[in-house]
Amino acid sequence: MADEAKALLKQLTEAVALTASRLPAEEAEQASRDLTAFQDEALSGTPRWNVLQVFGDSLQKAADFVGDVGAPIANLVTTVIGLIA
Repeated sequence: MADEAKALLKQLTEAVALTASRLPAEEAEQASRDLTAFQDEALSGTPRWNVLQVFGDSLQKAADFVGDVGAPIANLVTTVIGLIA
């Protein structure tokens, strides 16, 4: 699971970077911080589902703001949370 989660998190990082490049600066910074928190929690020894959900929801909102470019974020967040839950 760890290798699969790491691969998904790498894809999520790339998707968030692309999304952030199309967001206003303040929202891009928030998305970056949320991604870091999501990754840290996902890779922790005992990830908390509710924390992942909060940061995942925030990332999905940023993705919704930019439309099609952000579409992969929702799937990646859901998949990572599914691996952990």
